[in-house]
Order: sequence, then C-alpha cells, then structure tokens
Amino acid sequence: MPPEDNAFDGLARYYDTIMEFVNYDRWQGVCEGLETLLPPHPVHVDFACGTGVLVEKMRRRGFRTVGFDLSRGMAALGRNRRNGLPLCCADMRAVPFGPTTDFVTCLFDSLNFLLDEASVRAAVAEMARVLKPGGLLLFDVVTETMILEHFVGPEWEENNGKFRLRWKTEYDRREQVAYTRLRVNTGQAYEFRERVYPNSVIDAAIADAGLHLLGQYDAERWRAVTPKTARIDYLAVKPPADAAAIRYPEVEADIRRRIAALPDAGD
Repeated sequence: MPPEDNAFDGLARYYDTIMEFVNYDRWQGVCEGLETLLPPHPVHVDFACGTGVLVEKMRRRGFRTVGFDLSRGMAALGRNRRNGLPLCCADMRAVPFGPTTDFVTCLFDSLNFLLDEASVRAAVAEMARVLKPGGLLLFDVVTETMILEHFVGPEWEENNGKFRLRWKTEYDRREQVAYTRLRVNTGQAYEFRERVYPNSVIDAAIADAGLHLLGQYDAERWRAVTPKTARIDYLAVKPPADAAAIRYPEVEADIRRRIAALPDAGD
C-alpha cells in the first residue's frame, strides 16, 4: 500500500480477505525466476508491502526479505498475523535503508497511488538508491485499460461469508485519476485514488534514477506490452548491468515458463 491515503489503516483487518483473488504466486514466480541473477540468500526489500504476503513467501524461499508500508495498520497486522514478520512503517519516497539491497520489489500498482510525477520520480530514485551495484528492481503499474475494463462500472457488492463489501470506481479521463470508494458492511466509506501514467513518465523515472531497463512486459504472461495490456511489469538493474544483461535472455524465458505453468488467477 502506497503513500497517498490513510484509508488502508481502516481496511487493514479486511485487506487479506478482500485481496484473496490476487495472484501472488505469479509475483513469486517472477521473483524466483530472477534468483539466478542474485547472490545466494539475497537481501530483498518489498516497498509498499501491505500485510506482508510476498515478504512471507520470499522468506520461505530463503530470501532475506523485509517490507515496509506507509500504513501502520497494514504493517502491524502483518507482523501480528504472520509470526512477527520484519515489517515496518515508511514512505517509499524517503526510505530508512542504505544501499545494502540486492533486490527491490514494488508491486500491485503501488506506484499508481502516487498522484504526481515528482513523487513517482522520488520513489524510483529511492528504489535505486538502496540497491547495491548490480541489484535488481521489479515493479508494476496498471494502465488505463485496467481502469476502464476492470474498475469502472456500476457499484457492485460482494458477500464473502465474513463481511459485505461495496465497491465503486469513477475515472477522470482528463486527470487520468481513478477514484474508488469501498465500504465494508454499513461502516465508513474509504476512498482510494490511483493515477495512470504513460510509459514515457515511467521510463524517464527509471533513467533519471540511473537504472538500466532490462524489460517491460504485459504482466499476465510476460510478453510484449500491447494496447490491451492491463498491468505492466518493469525490470531494471543498477549498473554495472553487463552481467545481468548477458544472462537475462535465459532468465526471461524461464520466467515465461513459470508463469505459463501457473493456474489462472486474478490480477
């Protein structure tokens, strides 16, 4: 969960149930596919980690993973629910870590919650700063296709047997900002805002941070981005990039095989 809204504190205790559709196995598969480009037991920081689902998965794999989130409620719930996972509260635009990290992730459209380009540049610069030379950065963003085809529409209601959730999204095309309002049962309504950014903004943030872009992909299958792409995965390396670039074609093919072998699940 990213830094623009405290609404996640109020939703923290419901968050994991609401997000049961999320395909964390796909993200885990990508991370495991990148493992051959990383040192053994890599130091891994998950930016905007939410309740720590990915942190837990990667620690089980042998990664030395820690996570942080702006929402104190999300980080605290993750620590309590997941046996004291190393989760803390921090802003991705000013991270309390030094350049000791082998691998950084920032997933589930966390960057889209940053509502201005300066914040996106600042966050990507922090991701680059905490990486060691040769370290990898994996992050994603959603596109306007995702907003229009999967978010925007009439209000819908879901009853999962634990609570009732109402959800409605409106989209300002001029500002390219989606406004989503959620209400659990008859409680308080929470609003979340996400901004869609063109590739040029993300590419510039990566370049300005001194990173080398290894690839950008339609996240569903790790193939080329098309106008129908709903979510884009970006992979970058902090120079020197030669070693990663030489070995990367085999890694890319392996990640595609891993993703293709997964059962279909939500995005």
